[in-house]
Order: sequence, then C-alpha cells, then structure tokens
Amino acid sequence: MLREPKGFGDVCSARSLRHGADRLWDSPAILMFAASFFWALNPIVGRAARELISPISLAFWRWSVAFLILAPFAMKHMARDLPVIRQSWQRLFMLGIIGVGVFSYLVYWSLQYTTATNNLLLQSVMPILMIMLPSLFFGDAITMRSLACALLSLIGIVLIVTKGDPGGFSWGAINRGDLAALAAVFLYAIYGTLLRRTPPMHHLSLLGVLFAVGMLCLGIPYGIELVRSPPLELPSSSAVLAVLYVGIFPSLIAYALFNRTVALIGVARTGPWTR
Repeated sequence: MLREPKGFGDVCSARSLRHGADRLWDSPAILMFAASFFWALNPIVGRAARELISPISLAFWRWSVAFLILAPFAMKHMARDLPVIRQSWQRLFMLGIIGVGVFSYLVYWSLQYTTATNNLLLQSVMPILMIMLPSLFFGDAITMRSLACALLSLIGIVLIVTKGDPGGFSWGAINRGDLAALAAVFLYAIYGTLLRRTPPMHHLSLLGVLFAVGMLCLGIPYGIELVRSPPLELPSSSAVLAVLYVGIFPSLIAYALFNRTVALIGVARTGPWTR
C-alpha cells in the first residue's frame, strides 16, 4: 500500500490556494465587486469624519497609509523598474496627480457640502465618461449597448441634480459639493482611460509610484494647513480609524483591483462597475 509522502497534503493545499488566488486575480467581476464595495463606503466614512479631520488631512494620510503598507512589498519591484519609471515619469506623475492626489481631495472636500448618498449617486456619470473618453482619446468604437447605458446614466444625473424636477432646474440650486463630486469623477475617468498607456512595469511598482505622487502633491497644501492651523490635540480614535479605513480598503486594495480589471477587460467595460 502506497503511503502519502509526508507533507504531501500541505503541498496540495498550498497549490490549491495559489490556484484559487490566481483564478480570483483573473476574474474581473469578482475584482470589481470587491473594489466597488470598498469604494461605496469611502464617501460614508469621509462624510462621517468631516468634523474630525480636514479634507486635505484625510486625503494626505489616506495615501500615506497606503504607501507605507505597500512599500515593503513594492520596493524591490520599483528598484527593478527604475529605468522604466525614469523614462515615463511625466505620464506616471500626471496619473498620480489627477487619479490619486487631486481626485481624493475633491471627494473629501465635496463631502463638506453634500451628502454621502448624493456623492455615490452622482458617480453614475462614470459609465458615460468611461465610454466617451476612450473614444475621444484613442478612437475606440462606441456600441449601441454602450450608448444606451450612457443615456440611462445621464437621465439619472439629471434627476439627481434637479432633485427629480428637471423642469424646475436652476443653476443657482446646484450644490458646490455636488459639482466637486462630479469633477472628482471626471478626473478618475481620465485616470482610468489613461491607464492603458502605462509603461510595462510590475503592478506593485505602478501602485507604489502613484501613491507616492499622490502623497507628495498633497503634502504641500497639508503642510501649509499645519502651519496656519497647528493641531492643539492628538487626533481622536475615530479619526485614526477613518484614516486607516480609507488608506487600506478604498485605496491600497481597491486601486489594485481596479488597475488589474482595466488590464484584463479595458476601461469601457470596467466603467459601469466603477466607484
């Protein structure tokens, strides 16, 4: 009777786990479902923390936490990809500014003036942008199905902005928080569209560079805020928990999942899931 080699079951279990992880990493639906869930909670946390921490502080520490957690795993890949990073630094810098730094600040600033519900609903503009921008930038064809999705999203946006009364619309009634939220979505759509032109590099290298750029571009206004209004006490435990959540889940994890999905199926098909 043959005996199972010692440790054979452990080896099989490890292989099964690795195979399962690979299958998840190659499943756009699962990746974007998880990313969308983490993103959906981001405005809720940001709105709840608006009196505990300023928008610029929350945005800065969001990417600082994400970068510090990622750095031990990404540094060796970033060092290996350094020639590519140097060659494409302008493109990566632009992606980090619009899709990480400025985008996140606008989201948290908008939540000072609009509700988390409005912020989430206004993200219905994303499918329109994710369809139109690739066509505008790269000449991608637009299908009738995509146009129908864009039309439904547009109708939803009009109903949200006009509070269900398009006939009574007035420009003076638009909330500046809603406008900031729309601007943030527009910037993220540009980020997602331009991801297809990222240079060939390890996905952890890409995340590390983007997070570093976002952190650095927010560091200047954050430093100015500290000089003008130095904190008089340590942050509360609720503020710390808010920072940890936005730094780990909608940032580190969700961005990795989104970038991977765009690489698998393209930005137009990713758009309806986004944010």
